[in-house]
Amino acid sequence: MHTQRCTYRSGMESRPEMDRHRLSPTRAGDVSVKVERRSTSNESFGQGNKTKMSFKEFLELISKEDDRYYLTTQDVKTDSSGQSSVMAELMQRLSCDFPLRPKLMGNLIPHNINMWMGLVRESKGNVTGSSSGLHHDFHDNLYIIIKGRKQFDLYSPTEASNLYTHGRVCRIHKNGRINYVGDDTNAD
Repeated sequence: MHTQRCTYRSGMESRPEMDRHRLSPTRAGDVSVKVERRSTSNESFGQGNKTKMSFKEFLELISKEDDRYYLTTQDVKTDSSGQSSVMAELMQRLSCDFPLRPKLMGNLIPHNINMWMGLVRESKGNVTGSSSGLHHDFHDNLYIIIKGRKQFDLYSPTEASNLYTHGRVCRIHKNGRINYVGDDTNAD
């Protein structure tokens, strides 16, 4: 497997709201959010242990350096025609704090706008924190790091046969979308 490291450090226009490095609970504190919870700091996230709490309660746990909680993808509402919203209520309430279409995206239109948030600890040069684990998304992603850092290990879809996937790969579309046996999808 060929590996190549790429580091991208800029591209977002400066926003004073993002430079504050904090989200105020005043605008969205009362919103109920879905949060992953692990019993101990040594467990992994992504085990399906989810709970609901207010966004304010979540921010209070993070401010107390409780690393057992992770704000995950929020459910979006669907209208009567089956069309999903672009943002869940939390992101709608916070939408004045970030650009809906950053210049970096050019003419691309977001399919979904979401936020993930957790706590990472750093001690004596060692970093421990939350990991989303190896996975693939069906849509393109743009990550905006508000504070801290995030490491991405990216693999070409053509490397799927060299990775431990959940399911047997039966097709890789030209755009990179992966199909698994028994779960056929279109390229879009």
